[in-house]
Amino acid sequence: MLAEPLSGVMTAGKVVRFRLKSDGAQKMMITQHSKPVAHLLLQSGYFTGDVTLVPGEAGVFANYGTGNSYAGLLNYQVE
Repeated sequence: MLAEPLSGVMTAGKVVRFRLKSDGAQKMMITQHSKPVAHLLLQSGYFTGDVTLVPGEAGVFANYGTGNSYAGLLNYQVE
């Protein structure tokens, strides 16, 4: 369930609040250019974090307790 951000396009250089949950997820991170840029913290059932992004694509990935394997959940465009 996605609570924030609801827009698929974000502005580079501005702080963006991520707030979402996925049943069974153990960890969640934001990536850009194939590298982790932030790990979201689990608070009150939601993975949450404030992230400043650079131009390009950003992705949200979750780990479901399967070692170091992460599954892609969402993609955003950062302009």
